Amino acid sequence: MNAFLLIPLGLLASGALLAPSFTSEAESSPSTAEAVSATTWKVDPTHSTVGFRIQHAGASWFHGRFNELSGAVVYDADKPEASSIQFEITAASVDTNSAKRDDHLRSADFFNVKVNPKISFSSSAVKAAGENKFAVKGTLSLHGVEKEIEISAAFTGAGSMQGKDVAGFEAEFSIPRSEYGMTAYPGALGEDVRVRVSIEAIKQ
Repeated sequence: MNAFLLIPLGLLASGALLAPSFTSEAESSPSTAEAVSATTWKVDPTHSTVGFRIQHAGASWFHGRFNELSGAVVYDADKPEASSIQFEITAASVDTNSAKRDDHLRSADFFNVKVNPKISFSSSAVKAAGENKFAVKGTLSLHGVEKEIEISAAFTGAGSMQGKDVAGFEAEFSIPRSEYGMTAYPGALGEDVRVRVSIEAIKQ
């Protein structure tokens, strides 16, 4: 996910991690990509993260996150073009470790969450781009604007947690915030928002 601003992207993030109990190594599921072929996986929001970064004052990279994420991945390692990914972020869950700044990001200057409560992505095409790596085209909906983008995605592993099969996926992308109507503070905030969505998902 390319993100946003000042949040930036806005884009991507997820809440505080919970400390789960894991099954023993002997009980864990196979960790190869083939082990999760042609399977639907539902995003586990407590073990998934949407993070973004944007340059501040032409100097440092400022980082933030979103704490509410949902979605699903259909993954077929043998036939990547049959795979898909979709996720939805609650814009008001933006978290930059400053309540005052977060409230500003929720305002009409940035995400305008009362009018545009959700940020979403839905894939339209997936193709292999290396071992366990994929180029994914789809539609990003942000701040009331829908645009087709391409994201880099990867299968990161599989295992077992509390008796349930889980798999990991990660997606990265970058977006120019002005193309999504987020033009406030052009001197203080960079144009490019870089987003990373790290997903842990449960087998359905």
